[in-house]
Amino acid sequence: MKIDIHMLNFEADDEFLNRIYNRIKSLNNYSELFTNAEVFLKKEQNSEEFNLEIRLHGRATDISANTQLGSFDDALESTYEKILNELKKRNK
Repeated sequence: MKIDIHMLNFEADDEFLNRIYNRIKSLNNYSELFTNAEVFLKKEQNSEEFNLEIRLHGRATDISANTQLGSFDDALESTYEKILNELKKRNK
């Protein structure tokens, strides 16, 4: 799966980028229909809130989820769980 990460008002370190790549790659265990993933990281201006969105693009369908929380780590885990739950629903 091709993974593109886009950052706005924020520069992620290599460790966090690796965590993102690993989480996205693990989604292949639940569905191989998706060929491309986009991750959007945005730090809200004048706020301590971070927004993280994951979009999975496939041949016949797309899935997306986003979360706005106080840290990117928390937002990553929350958004990952939303995507994972949607994949599990679709695989039933």
